[in-house]
This record gives sequence, C-alpha cells and structure tokens, in this order.
Amino acid sequence: MKKQFLTLSLFSALFLAIFNTANAACLSPTNLSATNRVGTSVKLNWGKVNGATKYQFQLESTGSTPYLWQSSTIYNGNVTSYVKTGLAISRNYRFRIRAFCSDGIWTPWSNYLSFNSGGWYKPGTSDEDGSIAISATDVSKTAAVLNWPNFETATKYQVQVSGFWGEDYMVKQSTVVSNSFKTENLTPGHDYIYRVRAYDPENGWGGWSIEQEFTTQESAVETAEPKLWASNTTQFSADLNWEKIDAASAYQIQVSPISDEDFSVHQFTFRENTKTSFKMTELESEKTYEFRLRTADEDGEWGEWTEFSAFSTEERGKQVAAISTMDVQVSPNPAVDLFDVKINSEIFADRQLTLISPAGQVVRTANLDAGQNSQIFQVDDLAAGLYFLRIESAGTQQTQKVVIHH
Repeated sequence: MKKQFLTLSLFSALFLAIFNTANAACLSPTNLSATNRVGTSVKLNWGKVNGATKYQFQLESTGSTPYLWQSSTIYNGNVTSYVKTGLAISRNYRFRIRAFCSDGIWTPWSNYLSFNSGGWYKPGTSDEDGSIAISATDVSKTAAVLNWPNFETATKYQVQVSGFWGEDYMVKQSTVVSNSFKTENLTPGHDYIYRVRAYDPENGWGGWSIEQEFTTQESAVETAEPKLWASNTTQFSADLNWEKIDAASAYQIQVSPISDEDFSVHQFTFRENTKTSFKMTELESEKTYEFRLRTADEDGEWGEWTEFSAFSTEERGKQVAAISTMDVQVSPNPAVDLFDVKINSEIFADRQLTLISPAGQVVRTANLDAGQNSQIFQVDDLAAGLYFLRIESAGTQQTQKVVIHH
C-alpha cells in the first residue's frame, strides 16, 4: 500500500511539473515591432508564444482626443504578424498584444510599442483626409519663410515656389533637411504659391502637399519724381540729367527712341548715389528719344519709374555717312533653356552682344568676329523675366527684348 501511494505521488508531481512547465511557457508576447509603415498601413510583428492558440491586439491613436482604440483577434497561434490598414498618414500610434493559451487563460497584455505611421500627406484641406497645414511667415518685400510640420520618418523635403509673370509660370525648386525654408529674391507686391513634399528612406518621395498662397510686401520706395532734362545734345549724343534723390542708393535709366516702327530700350544702372547725369552716345541724328528714371532704396529694392522726358538729336551734317542698321533675329523668344541670335548686316565688322537682366545687371556677354552672324546663349540657370539683348557694332547699337521662362 505504501509503495502504491508513493507511486501515485510521484506520478502526480510529474503531471503537475509538466502542466506548470507548459503553462509557464505561455507568456505575454515580446519582441514587438512595426514595419512597412507606408502612411495608411503598417505591419505589426511579435514573437511566437509557445502554447498560444490565438492572439489579440489593441491599436491606439495617440494623436487624437479621446484616444481611438481598435481591437482585433488573430485565431492562429502560429501567426506572428498582422497588416493593419486604414491608418492616418504620419500619425502617432501605439499597440499592445496578448496571447490566449491552451489552458484557456489570456496572458497579461504586453508592453506598448509606439510608432509613427509614416508616409506623407496628400493634397487636401484638413488633417482628416491626410493633409496638413503649411504656412508662410516673415513675409517681406523680397523674401518669405515657408513652414510645415516636421515628419518623424522624413530625412529631407522638397519645396517648389511659383509665381506668375505675365503669361509665364516660374518655378524655383529647393531641397532642404529641416521643416522650414527661406525663399529669397522675390518681387515686391507679387503673388506666389508654394508646395512641399517629404522623402522617407523606406518609401521614397511622398505626394505634394496642398498649395499655400502668399503675397510679398509692396516696395517701400516711393515713386521717384525728380526733374529730368537733356543737355549738350549733338547729332549722336546727349547728356541726360536728373535731380539728386537723397534717399536713393542707386539709379537706373532707360532710353528709347520714339518711333512708330520700332521701340528698343537701352537700360543703365548706376550704383553711385551722387550721380546725377549720364552721357548717352551712339544715338541717331535727327531723331527723338525719351528717357525715364527710377531709384533703389537702402535695401536695393527699386521703386516706380518716372514719366518719360523727351529730347531730339541735331540734324545730320553733310560729311556724316549713313549709319547702317542691323537685322537681328532672336529664336525662340520666349526662351526656356537657350536662344539663338542671328544678325544680318551690310557692315563687315566685329560685334559685341550683351544680355542684361531685369535688374539692369550684365548676365551674359559674347563677341562675334567679322563674318560671324550667329550666337547661342544658354539661359537655363537664369531667373524667368524680361531681359534686354544689346548688340553693338561699328558705332551702331541695337537692343532686343528677350523673355525667359522655365
């Protein structure tokens, strides 16, 4: 009897040991991770629990109030991952999981794993459809700071700034690593729009955001209205004069012939604020011209043009030979990446070509030897706008308007 009792006791102890060992192996899941985060979906992963017959997880959005709970049950103890869809783009979440063991008992919940759904917002107007608000701050006459929320998974951003120039649409594109960007060299009193997108190393570039509009401040430079007059007028030259503007840091003048057939513009910029005259040469005799003036403030921003002031060159003397004109063709015009200048002239002489920016700066030059009649200008790195091409040859000068847009 004693032997039977001992045998039964050993058997009971062995059974309990085996049961407790199996039950002890059914613990709360560990090794939680969130992968394949593409904005609207994520793959939730965990380590396999021995003795588990099913799992249950809870997903919580930590970016909303109250918290949004989602609960799902996976009826397979061998499954260690689950793809959850219907997430909000670039929103913070956390999830936890527990296992149901073969003894019919749920394990305690695991620790939380927090993650961001990643991805990027899509065009829209509110956070509910996956978009976010972007803004423009510190907007001045020539610059603005563009801002957007920082995204946890983004390593860089791409910004496009656009403005309308007449019939042309200009785009400036920049790549930055922070969630703000200062765009400069803008036009005072001009309407702009910008948009942004983010780069995620796992998923690449996201979609473009909604477009944000902003308007630069009007120029503080008042319209320059000094007295303008021409003096010392000859057949081919004239002194152009103006009254000094104390607040001016620079002057710019434009000179044009008054003609029913042609309107060309010669533009000159003077950075000396004490300058009050300019000798214009290479004019045509017996011709009426007009010129106007504008000034720049201490920040280098230009004000409005004055009204034109007219003058006429003197009559041609008998000893003066006729000045030959040049036939200049610019193609294509408007230009995007480059344009070709073709010159036909009865004078066999060298020529100098100068491309002048809207601000009056020389941005391209070229020299053509006698006999050459074509020159290509590469302009894909220049800002969009109205430029002036000046051609000088054998004492004659001609200016053509060239429009550049990208």
